[in-house]
Amino acid sequence: TVNAGCIVERNNIHDVYQQNSGGYHALGIYITGSATNSGISIRNNFIRDMVSSLYTTSITTTGDTYGIYFSAGATNVNIDHNTIRLTINPTVGSTPNHINACVAASVSGVTIASFRNNILVNTLNSTNAYGLYCSATTNISGGTVDNNDYYVPTGKVGYYNAAARTTLGDWQTATSKDGNSI
Repeated sequence: TVNAGCIVERNNIHDVYQQNSGGYHALGIYITGSATNSGISIRNNFIRDMVSSLYTTSITTTGDTYGIYFSAGATNVNIDHNTIRLTINPTVGSTPNHINACVAASVSGVTIASFRNNILVNTLNSTNAYGLYCSATTNISGGTVDNNDYYVPTGKVGYYNAAARTTLGDWQTATSKDGNSI
């Protein structure tokens, strides 16, 4: 789990199908392990067509769809110039309003230094669909978050400070970030 300074760049990650009723993630990029995971850059990637099952409503339970998913405390992460599209609805499983997110920092130890110029599209049929999910305010509070494009018509722009933020205005007020985003 030692990935300090790792760069994930210019990838076309697509067609990850993990439709198993036993619950397995469908992930584009998965960051796990908190030992020496500082300064990771995830940039200029196109992530699309991740499909898991209708398995859970909990961000920390294995079994749903994420473009980028952090399960451990990577610090000073830069996520810039990515396009993430979650548009294919799962057909396996029975949990209505399953959780899913274009980007999910599922633990408090993740700190994002830069989250800029990303296009996040999540059209999955769920009220628990998110653009950016932050399990703790410290995930983005010290970082630069701006110039992003959020499109989440049936869900929420983000999750921050223990609450879902449905609109961009609500997200901007809660986070004091994304002043130039749409």
